[in-house]
Amino acid sequence: MSSLRYTSLAVAMLTLAASFRLTRRLFGSVAAPVSLALVGVTFWPLFFARVAVRGMTLPLTTCLGADG
Repeated sequence: MSSLRYTSLAVAMLTLAASFRLTRRLFGSVAAPVSLALVGVTFWPLFFARVAVRGMTLPLTTCLGADG
């Protein structure tokens, strides 16, 4: 497994945690697990994590920036 895949895995896990936290803060504790499930199984996050594209850090930085 290449180092890009390890980095991609770490960014994907951090994105899941950051999106859960942001959704819980903005919409409540009921919407947060639904959001986590959708982000975890939809096509584009899985595709970007698999291919190790640099642009996959954008959702992470957006969630962290919006959470403040």
